[in-house]
Amino acid sequence: MLFNYPSWTDDVFSKLEEMENIFELVFPNKTTENVDEIKQNFKDEYVHSRETGKDNELYPLAYRLYDLLVTEGSKSEIEHCKDSFEASMVHYNRALMTSGIRLERFTGYFEENNAKKFSGLKEAIQEIVELEVSNRQLSRDIKNEVLLRNKIEMEGRKELKDMKKQMSNLEAILSKRETRLQESEDLLEDLNYKVASLERELEGYKEKEASLFLHLKKGDSALFISVYRRLYSLGGLILRRLLPDAWVDSIGRKLPWPQHPLERVISNNNSSQFQNISLDGFKLDSSKKVIFIFAIIGWDFRTQRPQHLARELSEDGWSVFYVEMEQEESFELIEIKDNLYRVRLGRAAIGHIQPYTGTASNKVKRRWLGEFLSFASRLGAGQKEVVVQHPYWWQFAELLSPEFRITFDCMDDIAGFDNTTSQLIEWENQLLLKCENLVVSSQYLFDKYKGRKTPVLIRNAGQIEHFERDGVGYVEPTLLKEKKSKVSAKFHVGYVGAISNWFDWKLIQEVAKERSDVFFHIAGAVTNEDVFKLNNLDNVHLYGEIPYATVPDFVASMDVVCIPFKIIPIIEACDPVKFYEYCGVGKPCVSTPLPELARVKDIVYFASNPQEFSKQLDTAIQDGKNFNKVEKLREFAQSNTWNSRAHSFANVVGGGYPKVSVVVLSYGDSEITLATLDSLIGKKTYPNMELIVVDNGSGESVQDAIDEYLKRYEDSFDCLFIKNTENLGFAEGNNVGIRSASGEYVLLLNNDTYVAPGAIFAMVMHLQNDVQIGAVGPLTNNIGNEAKVFVEYASMDEMYDVSRKVVSGYRGINTEIDTLAYFAVMFRRRDLSDFGYLDTSYGRGMFEDDDHCMVIKSKGYRLALAEDAFVHHHLSATFSKLGAEREALLERNRKIYEEKWGKWTPHKYRSNRPNSRLGDS
Repeated sequence: MLFNYPSWTDDVFSKLEEMENIFELVFPNKTTENVDEIKQNFKDEYVHSRETGKDNELYPLAYRLYDLLVTEGSKSEIEHCKDSFEASMVHYNRALMTSGIRLERFTGYFEENNAKKFSGLKEAIQEIVELEVSNRQLSRDIKNEVLLRNKIEMEGRKELKDMKKQMSNLEAILSKRETRLQESEDLLEDLNYKVASLERELEGYKEKEASLFLHLKKGDSALFISVYRRLYSLGGLILRRLLPDAWVDSIGRKLPWPQHPLERVISNNNSSQFQNISLDGFKLDSSKKVIFIFAIIGWDFRTQRPQHLARELSEDGWSVFYVEMEQEESFELIEIKDNLYRVRLGRAAIGHIQPYTGTASNKVKRRWLGEFLSFASRLGAGQKEVVVQHPYWWQFAELLSPEFRITFDCMDDIAGFDNTTSQLIEWENQLLLKCENLVVSSQYLFDKYKGRKTPVLIRNAGQIEHFERDGVGYVEPTLLKEKKSKVSAKFHVGYVGAISNWFDWKLIQEVAKERSDVFFHIAGAVTNEDVFKLNNLDNVHLYGEIPYATVPDFVASMDVVCIPFKIIPIIEACDPVKFYEYCGVGKPCVSTPLPELARVKDIVYFASNPQEFSKQLDTAIQDGKNFNKVEKLREFAQSNTWNSRAHSFANVVGGGYPKVSVVVLSYGDSEITLATLDSLIGKKTYPNMELIVVDNGSGESVQDAIDEYLKRYEDSFDCLFIKNTENLGFAEGNNVGIRSASGEYVLLLNNDTYVAPGAIFAMVMHLQNDVQIGAVGPLTNNIGNEAKVFVEYASMDEMYDVSRKVVSGYRGINTEIDTLAYFAVMFRRRDLSDFGYLDTSYGRGMFEDDDHCMVIKSKGYRLALAEDAFVHHHLSATFSKLGAEREALLERNRKIYEEKWGKWTPHKYRSNRPNSRLGDS
């Protein structure tokens, strides 16, 4: 306050001087008109009080003057008013001497009515001073802003001038391009004319095709076929650089097939009998598990291991999608049978990729990924399986998120194929190391790869119901009957299968020359030109590829069958499907000593040279008449069926998931918790999950709603519901769930989350692959640290699509992080005995995750952010309701943390992510 009572009259002038100093600061620029107006007002008030005899109102009048001076006064006015005020004081002092009662009344009046008003005057004046300073700063900022705007305007004029100059240059370039475009159009017209001429020439080839085939069947055909195959392949590569893919495909269909002529006439092409499925409204049975087979051969090619496994898995409760390397112009889905589909991706959307050996650019990989995920998103949100059967696929499969678990079905030593490139070998090495499951088809492959990853040996087999015709019998194929009727050979030896560089044609040639009583019937696609030399022999005939449906009848029409393979690495790795099929028909087999057949040496006839082969043919022919020996062959076939192999295969691709105990801490709104549970068990997010719901005293109605939901899944999921009678806080609530966990891994999950497909499996894989990781967490849309990715979506269905794009290309990649947010975090359960449970000192919550992370790091572990996992997070669904209490809790727990670990470092976002395998950030 500016006045001290009761001695106010003794120091009134010193107070006025103090007022002068204040007014000088506050009102340095008051005009004379203001002062005169204030003076006149005061004079009028003073005269009025004297004339009416109300001298006792002088002090209130003085107060009013003071009030006016505070609001309107200046230094000059105060100077002018001193004398008048002094005279007033003298006059009033005389009145005080005669009336002490008046003074007491006035003093009481002044203190009662004005003390409160003056109590904050100094502070108010200081605020006014600060406001004036702020206004001056604002004026300077506005001035700077005007200067900056003028500068930008000047620069803009300069840029506009430069842009006009660039526009002029662009117009000149555009003019040149228009000229070149016209030249290109003229060139295209010439090219179209040449293509039309080429098509006319191709029509001539069609007329010559019959005579050409006859020429190919002569003994001198090998050289011609060799040259033609190379021209066919080289021509295709050149034309694809010059012409659209559709044109090249059209030309290819009109050219003769560069193999044996009958391969094109007699094929396995049965697609026409299958139904082409429209994707509009396409839905799957949600009870079926989904598996994609990235196939090594087309469905319509020779029926082998890939098709057999696909068919049997579809009958074993799987929805099977057989994805071929060959593409269609647009996406094609063919239903082969119930739960079994053939898939060809669209060339128009992706671009041409050469099967087996093609290397896709990042642009093509992105397009492939987009086309594949667009279809996969229609199949639901659960965990899916991918079986890769050729290393070519790895360039695409490695981009998939962990929603797709990868199994490598290794059935060949790929280095032995003629078309194997160094890039394929590198892809195979990566696939062997990074696949989740490795299946091999032979002991050779098992021994070769067991040092890299523990394989599962699942040998080949036979489709017993297709080859064993109980009570029905076999019908000799017409083409075979016609050929037999024209030859005088006494015994017939058959072969069905691929004929390539491993086929020992010289062995057959030598035996055929020595044994005129034996006729060799060889069926299969020929990819080794030298084999065509066998056509020079009268007792050898090459049939080309024959339909799978006729193979049992073909084999049954033989006296003996054979497997004349060279013993080279690719054959050492081979478990021949044909042997199981031969046994299913009950035909004895003469074979070169294949390592994989050594285990059945009592029912196979081995021969290493032409002499042994000829001798073993006679033995096998005689044994073929022995019922007991034929039955042994059939018993072997019956114990090695594709049905039993598919069951073993399903155990690998559908099993092997480590058990994860998911602890969901629930409090409050049951609808939020039920949404989280639906993302876990309603969407079948992870196959081997123990769900532990801990409710922190939400009340009976909330707990009843959760209980009712869990009972719907109690037969298909391992669920445990723990109902706390009070809110134990975040740390202790989770600890209750952890103590009840039995899984190899424990996932703590807030009840305001929604788990994207593959997220749980991704975190499991990071912990499996790196023992130094103590805890791992996912990316999310909403959190205050490096785990946040800036994405938008309007629904959880849309979130699935967005999350797939976020994690694609990051499979197996993680980033070390200082602190994980425990809205979603996973540990190995055994490690909890090392770094302990969550600290309950933090009460209801906040900072217990920071604290636990510090403990984990202090034990020598590191914390990992899984770049290939995503979990949606609403963020603080419970704590946001606390209001002011939340701030108090935050401050309390921060102090607890800092007493243990030192100053707390606030969390922050990161500026960028690591590069994905597509090269983008």
